[in-house]
Amino acid sequence: MEPEQVNSTFNRPMVIVTAIIVGITANCFIAGMPVILNEMVVKWAYSEQKIGFVASAYMGGMTVASVLCTFVITTLNRRWILAAGTVLAVISHLLIAMVQPDTMAPLVLIWIFAGFSQGINWSLVLACLSGTSNPTRNFAVLYLFSVAFIGLELIALPYLSATWNVEAIFYAFALVTLVCFVFIRFFPARYIETPEELEHKAKNPVVLPCFLSLGAICFFAANVNTFWAYAERIGLASGLSDGTVLTCLSLGNLASLTSCLFATWLGGRFGQARPLMITLVAEILIMAGLGISLTPMAYILGSTLFFMFWNVTDIFQLGSLSGFDHTGRYAVLVPAFQGIGFTLGPALAALLVGEDGTGFGPVLLMCAVSVLVSLGFYIVIHRKWGEYAI
Repeated sequence: MEPEQVNSTFNRPMVIVTAIIVGITANCFIAGMPVILNEMVVKWAYSEQKIGFVASAYMGGMTVASVLCTFVITTLNRRWILAAGTVLAVISHLLIAMVQPDTMAPLVLIWIFAGFSQGINWSLVLACLSGTSNPTRNFAVLYLFSVAFIGLELIALPYLSATWNVEAIFYAFALVTLVCFVFIRFFPARYIETPEELEHKAKNPVVLPCFLSLGAICFFAANVNTFWAYAERIGLASGLSDGTVLTCLSLGNLASLTSCLFATWLGGRFGQARPLMITLVAEILIMAGLGISLTPMAYILGSTLFFMFWNVTDIFQLGSLSGFDHTGRYAVLVPAFQGIGFTLGPALAALLVGEDGTGFGPVLLMCAVSVLVSLGFYIVIHRKWGEYAI
């Protein structure tokens, strides 16, 4: 089969649908993290620091999975990798539901395993959509449906926990993940570069700009997961009730649906450089503002804008990285670099917030600095490679 014929399968509707479904299931825990971690505090008596280390362990597992995938993504059949990741994900959710160790070491190991299993599937999704002819649009579609699912998830998870305890959440995750088995046969087995792609990459090396982009993704991820992990606790610290905070998070997710569609329009009209940098500046202002003055109204406005700019930024980051390379070799590293940021962000926040959970001001200012560093990476990329890069 000719390379062109192989690669054309990436644009088939069922391939994109499969990637979206797998992507949604791979992000179940991340999507519901504020609710899940808060339920662990209330129902399992976890401390503020303990939930920070849980989130870090999970993201650390995703990082390990992403690095491993870089060694097999171009050699092994991706369908077999997806099947293995799905099996491990189901097992990990069941394990979390049935085992809640009191000591830190086994607790961290369980959550590393959970992150590892979902990291495999998420890496495959990014590699798959990077191989399409319009990755920015397809990433926007992925985020559109993911955000819709998150809105439903934030409503359903408290009900599951209240009715059957926290364990029910992870049994539900295991059940949802099983759906992936129905779609594995539609997943592309591999990506083969065409002669034109090989010639273009020989003339335009992509290693340096790709790794600079990955570095920017890492620092932005540190901001995202730090705020997301403590979103509900920060809302409570601002003076809002638990029900109001959950409503804010749900409505913020629903409002961000429009940002996914808006990102596609912006990219086609203005390119990716200006919208990306504008959203990063907005994120800096949001986090810094909340860090300086954490009031109920500031939290309501800030959390809503956070969701909207988070999605737009992620879409443009993934789209710009895919522009350098469609094979997925670098896209598959996104979970690793996100995982580093996801791991270090909450871990550092756990130290800043303290045992009494009163240090959210420094945590939010740390988020602002993290986004500022990410912006610096993109400024360098844009000055060196121009619009070709982003």
